[in-house]
Amino acid sequence: MSRSQLNEILTDYDGVLAGEIALPISPRLILELKGSDRIRYLNGQVTSDVASLQEKHSQYSSICTNKGKMVGDGWISKNTDSFFVDADPSLEETLTARLDRYIIADDVELVDVSQSWKIFHLITQRQLDAKLTFQSKRYNTPGIDIWLPADQEYEQPVCSAKTATAIRIEAAMPLWGKDISEKSLPPEGNLDKLAISYSKGCYTGQEPIARIKSKGHVNKKLCLLKTDHDTCPNLPTELTRNGEKSGILTSSSFSPKHQAIIALGLIKRGLQETGTQHTSGDIIWEIIDLPY
Repeated sequence: MSRSQLNEILTDYDGVLAGEIALPISPRLILELKGSDRIRYLNGQVTSDVASLQEKHSQYSSICTNKGKMVGDGWISKNTDSFFVDADPSLEETLTARLDRYIIADDVELVDVSQSWKIFHLITQRQLDAKLTFQSKRYNTPGIDIWLPADQEYEQPVCSAKTATAIRIEAAMPLWGKDISEKSLPPEGNLDKLAISYSKGCYTGQEPIARIKSKGHVNKKLCLLKTDHDTCPNLPTELTRNGEKSGILTSSSFSPKHQAIIALGLIKRGLQETGTQHTSGDIIWEIIDLPY
């Protein structure tokens, strides 16, 4: 990692963790759901417990097929008379179509409002003056999502994308299209810890996900790794152990917290214990504890 890239991360890092500098969330696909059946409908489509979500709060969730494969992931925010679902922009067609497909006799209106809002996040628990905010653990720590009309500027400092990536990977939060995809089962990305309710009612994909829980494992899982090496290969890149393929690295960054380059990677079952070493070329990676 170059000195300029490292400085870019370090410049904003402490300010972000102190709640003085915001993290950029947009651009996002943002869908708004209205109608009298919105709670029952959405609770039947996602893995989290929408029925227990408090107003002005957000929760992480995934949306699956009947076979338990992911269609997408996103954050569900409860407003006074609607829900917002914000997700990766690449999901505009597939996720919108998936949610729309199951609106049959429900009093639910699904509207794409992506062009109306932009989202920022502050790692803080203090009250803010912003008009529309949601309490959220978007980076696996208490914080607040700040929603602004698309034509309104955020008047406080905002960190760089590289700083946001470093904080995301330190929190081991998966990124759609890199760490998880339509080929993933939610528990492979640790969404069993982050975004799945096993106590709520039925939802699309529940049966295969429940079977995974009863079986106790998936064949690969997202792990957090670090290296003492000062560079990282282009990602994604294959990992090996004892000469055999053991996983794949998917995201990486320098970590001020660990004072090392860290990465997220999908690691095969049986090779996921803390301290287990894997290699990519001549770089040695060691699995470290997840922060959840």
